[in-house]
Amino acid sequence: MKRVALSILIALAGVFSAKAQDIITCVDGSDIIATVLSVDSDGVHFKYFADPEGQTYMLPENAILMIRYANGQTGIFPEGYKVLEELARREQEALAQQQAQKQKRRCCLFRCKRKNR
Repeated sequence: MKRVALSILIALAGVFSAKAQDIITCVDGSDIIATVLSVDSDGVHFKYFADPEGQTYMLPENAILMIRYANGQTGIFPEGYKVLEELARREQEALAQQQAQKQKRRCCLFRCKRKNR
């Protein structure tokens, strides 16, 4: 009886592990739980894990940071990191420009107050 129960447990574990999923991490920080079908020059073709019989989707390589495959391997996309670095650089420039404008306003207000005295 114990052998039969153990055999059933092992069989069930095999069935559940066969339905493994891949995780696609995008540049915007979102994760997509999917089954990756192919990676080629067009991009990454996948199906959502929740809808394996549904439509096939495609993401360009520059929109993806990495893919964590079900077997434990990780695929890293350098183009995605370049896009992420460019976004970070633009954000830093915008913050620096805002700080410069605030500093300019403070100086102008200080001069106006001194003139009114």
